[in-house]
Amino acid sequence: MDFIVNNIVNVDTHPFEPFIKNDTKYLIVGTIPPHRFCINSLEDGDVKWFYGSKDNSFWKIISSVFDVELNDLDSIEKRKEFSTKNYIGFIDLFHRIYRYKESSSDSDIIPISFKDIFKYIENTEIDTILFTSEYVHNLSTSLFSENSRCFVNRDSKKDITKFDYINFNNNNIKWIKLKSPSFQQRTSIEDKKKEWKEIFNKLQMRE
Repeated sequence: MDFIVNNIVNVDTHPFEPFIKNDTKYLIVGTIPPHRFCINSLEDGDVKWFYGSKDNSFWKIISSVFDVELNDLDSIEKRKEFSTKNYIGFIDLFHRIYRYKESSSDSDIIPISFKDIFKYIENTEIDTILFTSEYVHNLSTSLFSENSRCFVNRDSKKDITKFDYINFNNNNIKWIKLKSPSFQQRTSIEDKKKEWKEIFNKLQMRE
């Protein structure tokens, strides 16, 4: 394991507990925060919580979706309050990983262990899971497909009026891949805001 000792690869453990309430409806699923969050060495402009990197546009996008001023989401406490008010929860798929150097790219991450997402979605009101990267969406689809309590439906992909879903413990949960808020996803932030807003508007219309 010399490559780890020589810092070519870091072993990172997720720094946050999942944020899920009993009445959470929308569960946001990612991979794991950047390396500096895992070693508690934040930079100016970072916020020590989910999607807290100063380089990540999650909170810029979600504030636009819900018509909230970004300045009103500039602390952990404000983000938790906003998320609770809007029935949003957070969990990342990975608990522990190998990470090439200090990269935040999904392609430079190898999972060692996973969060038990099944435990966290039981006994809640979650009816929608939204993925913030194609990688975590595809991997989660595989993980859920392997669970005997799940059925993954993929028949609606060509119908823009419908969502894909999983059936977990006889509950249908909508299954949605968002354009990534990461700066590495080259779509413009305005296009991301537009897509996310359309999705959340459609979700709220169906409630």
